[in-house]
Amino acid sequence: MGFWKRFAGKDTPEGAADWLRSGNTQYREGEYEGAIASYDKALELTPDCADAWYNRGLALFNLNRYADAVASFDKALMINPDDHRAWYSRGFALHFLGRYADAVVSYAAAIRLHPDLYEAWSFRGVALRKIGRYADAVASFDKALMINPDYHAARAGRDIALEEIGRYEETIASYDEALAANPDDYETWYNRGNALHVLGRYEDAVASYDRALEIKPDHDVAWLLRGIALDSLGQHNGAIASYDQALEINPNDRKTLEQRNLALDAMRQRKESEL
Repeated sequence: MGFWKRFAGKDTPEGAADWLRSGNTQYREGEYEGAIASYDKALELTPDCADAWYNRGLALFNLNRYADAVASFDKALMINPDDHRAWYSRGFALHFLGRYADAVVSYAAAIRLHPDLYEAWSFRGVALRKIGRYADAVASFDKALMINPDYHAARAGRDIALEEIGRYEETIASYDEALAANPDDYETWYNRGNALHVLGRYEDAVASYDRALEIKPDHDVAWLLRGIALDSLGQHNGAIASYDQALEINPNDRKTLEQRNLALDAMRQRKESEL
């Protein structure tokens, strides 16, 4: 909990300072319920006090009230979206809720604002590993270790992710043997694509999905995952075409619709950056 101890006593706006100081004292003494009550009093007087919302989130986190902590950090970020502390702490609370993909997004926001925050790089690696993105996880742990070579948690996480990568490499080799004997097995091509996808080998994954779809063109999930791999390569036009194929087969699939919208947003952002 060292990170939160470092930041729980930041300066705060006038008007709610007494309640804030009281809350911070209670927080440091481990009286988290009392701290929350004090922060609530401060917020009655100054609802746009980002530090009060942030510190309130820390107290809620320490009571294992992770969803409430996220809501409090969200309030802080609505007021001050450039607070790397709130993004990082929000990511950690999401992590404890098992919302690892959302945690990755929060850690990335913290890192964008504070690139040397090695804890965020490391916990981003853990979250990436939880969602099966092992190659990206290793890269994140590497970043943490570049900043702090003595951060043992990052080194241990990196070792675990590398072990997982090794297992997937063995799995791919097994798929290759199976395909040498039966090259028309669409399921093996599909599973091989998934394994390559996990390893971040997106071009190879697309090639495997293509082979699966040549054999079974009505496999909507293969079209979806092919699109996600293309998005990861920055090939958003091709990704959208792939999502469209998936939607022809399964028009109401929420995940495919969400991914298509994300690809469209990425294309718009790229065009705007080129202006």
